[in-house]
Amino acid sequence: MEVDFGDYGFCPLCKTVNLKEAAVCRSCGKEVAMKPISDLKPGGTAGCLIMIFGIILLFIGFTGSFPLSMLGIAILLIGSGISNYEGNKVKILENELKKQAIALFESTTGAQLEAATQAESKGMEAVRSGRFADALSHLEDAVQLGKTNPYTRFMLAVSYYNAGQYASAIPIFEELNHAQESSQEYRNLALVPELLARSYMGAGISNEEQTRYLLDFMGKSGPKLRNAIVMNLAKHFEETHAYDDTAKSIILEAIELDPKAPVHRGAIAELLLARNDAHLAYEYCHSLSVEEHNDYSIKQYARVLTALNEYGEQAIQVYERHLASEPLDTDSRLRLAQAYIRQRQFAMAIQTYRVGLEHDPDNIQLRYHLALTNMVANRLDDAIAELQAIMRIEDFESYKSKDDILRLLGRCFAKKGMLETALKLYLQANRSEETLDLLYDLGKEFERAGDNRNARTCWEEIFATDVRFRDVALKIS
Repeated sequence: MEVDFGDYGFCPLCKTVNLKEAAVCRSCGKEVAMKPISDLKPGGTAGCLIMIFGIILLFIGFTGSFPLSMLGIAILLIGSGISNYEGNKVKILENELKKQAIALFESTTGAQLEAATQAESKGMEAVRSGRFADALSHLEDAVQLGKTNPYTRFMLAVSYYNAGQYASAIPIFEELNHAQESSQEYRNLALVPELLARSYMGAGISNEEQTRYLLDFMGKSGPKLRNAIVMNLAKHFEETHAYDDTAKSIILEAIELDPKAPVHRGAIAELLLARNDAHLAYEYCHSLSVEEHNDYSIKQYARVLTALNEYGEQAIQVYERHLASEPLDTDSRLRLAQAYIRQRQFAMAIQTYRVGLEHDPDNIQLRYHLALTNMVANRLDDAIAELQAIMRIEDFESYKSKDDILRLLGRCFAKKGMLETALKLYLQANRSEETLDLLYDLGKEFERAGDNRNARTCWEEIFATDVRFRDVALKIS
């Protein structure tokens, strides 16, 4: 190794060489800024000034004074001698400082090399004994002190790997693996490609480059390692939801390796749903019982049943299991309630809505459907209470208009026999065809009850909006 004199400086007080960053001189002990050796300038200022004075006298002598010319020559020679002396003195000092720098470099390098060799030896012994934490400490020191040969760095990476510090092992294995392609010096490290693959898996696959490496390395691996790569790639694709054809083939292979793992079946279902193949997704979900699914796969199962518009007993089990882990999934809760309603289990449907509202009290959609279900189940007071609660929510019209709520309230009161209250509510709604239909039906109810005055109010309201609505013109006349 050659000395870089730029790394050294000298103490301006005692002329001792130190490292240029040193704050205190190692000889005199003074705190002083080190001067770079390159700051030494050959030649002397006094000699130069005397030479200039001699040249001036010589020039004046040429104009007619021979003695003055001779004095100028003499002074010029004296100045030259002084300048040469000062220059030689600086050169001697510079050479001396460089000798000091070389000696300091050699003493430092020798001690450093000895320390590096000792650290390397201790590290290798620790590796052989399986003491990888100790090996790390020694081999890190060895590399830092200059032991950067491929084998030492390889053993450092191996120690990181065995200590579970995969992220630290990866850059060393990557460097060695790349160097293997071009240098004979590295080709005896045959385990590097496999250890790099295992490090990627240990740390967790984090980017596309690592994914490509593992996909390529699968073809060079034995069955056990290949299976491990498949499972880790499947996990990576499932976590990133990067579902392309490669991901599909890997996940299907993972299902073959572990048929009961719900996460793989959930992933393939998600992938197939994205490709509008809900029927095949159903086959993968249905092959496990509801109890065998985890939260992720049961969610995909619920999505599959939604896509297939299923509302049977199986759908009830799946939605219940899914909502246990995601109670705020409004769409699944509405579908579960609908499944109960189709089986005429109104109490279960109502309970489903109420549980949802416990988690999300201002959910207008759930409260509206709870009101509808109460009305269908003839729990009219409960239906009215829910509709009135909706109208107290500030932005309820983001889901249903005030006219819709008024009409539904009117229907509830009409079913309770409170016809005049129903009429008041209908009259507050707009005059859409739906409102006119309700007013017409209410008018007939008033007629049957012998209340011709309120019946006529209904006909007149309809007539004022649409004179050709059904037979209202005849009723008015």
